[in-house]
Amino acid sequence: MMQDFVWINYDRLQYLNAADFDEPANIKGYTGNSRTCSNALYTLLADRWKGDRVILIGERWSDEESDPLVKDLRSRYRNDEYRGSIWQAALSEFENMAKYFEDVDKDMVVFRLEDTNRRRDPVYEEHKNDPDLFFSDQTVYYRYVINHTKREYYRRKSLKDRNNWFNPLSFLLISAEGYYGGSYGMWIGDSLEVTNDERMVEGLGYRNVTMLYTYPYFLGSAEQKRKDTVSDSDTSGRDKMLESIRELVINSGAEDTEDILEFLDNEKKLLDIKRKELEDLDR
Repeated sequence: MMQDFVWINYDRLQYLNAADFDEPANIKGYTGNSRTCSNALYTLLADRWKGDRVILIGERWSDEESDPLVKDLRSRYRNDEYRGSIWQAALSEFENMAKYFEDVDKDMVVFRLEDTNRRRDPVYEEHKNDPDLFFSDQTVYYRYVINHTKREYYRRKSLKDRNNWFNPLSFLLISAEGYYGGSYGMWIGDSLEVTNDERMVEGLGYRNVTMLYTYPYFLGSAEQKRKDTVSDSDTSGRDKMLESIRELVINSGAEDTEDILEFLDNEKKLLDIKRKELEDLDR
């Protein structure tokens, strides 16, 4: 059964809801790379949320949940009103950051802000008649997403419509029933930054994980998707990993399946060369 999600800022107790941008609040509304809410998130990460810890929270959870930040929030709202639902607490108690953006459903956002069943927003209450403060920010497309904690980065695809359907940050920061383990949530609590400065990114010397995080095989387990978990000499392990990834890609129905399979074929060729080199050494 489908569930709704909301972006939350753990440090500032603020949230961003795709529904406020007239987009689906289910997982499809957050995994679209070209969606307005996705660009609003990156815009916040470049400014108001820079360096903060951000999580994509689902309305359902289970005992598999293990992230300490999420557990902390869960304990804060384990009262009679929310019963541990961070999703519900965020919509009722946290500050709604959609009020700053131009490309929102303004009537919906104002309704949420003035709903007497929700916590009053002191910033909105004090400045709601200021036409320049709210509903005026433009969303910005940031190309590079940097994880300083793990010393890696990926580049968001921007060539025409290719790969625009997939926003990997949603899965890297997700916490919800059905999305535990493997790659899900592996960036929660990390220090993140976004930029369009290519030279700055290259100067960091971080690992480029674009191919790992921007294609459907990201959804495989951590062991399957990260090549550095398999040693150079373990060609059979790499072979199994590539076959597993290929199966995930074919089943995904992605628009750019042919390009991804071409990339995997090239990886297979390199693997065959490596295998031959090892066989020659054994002779």
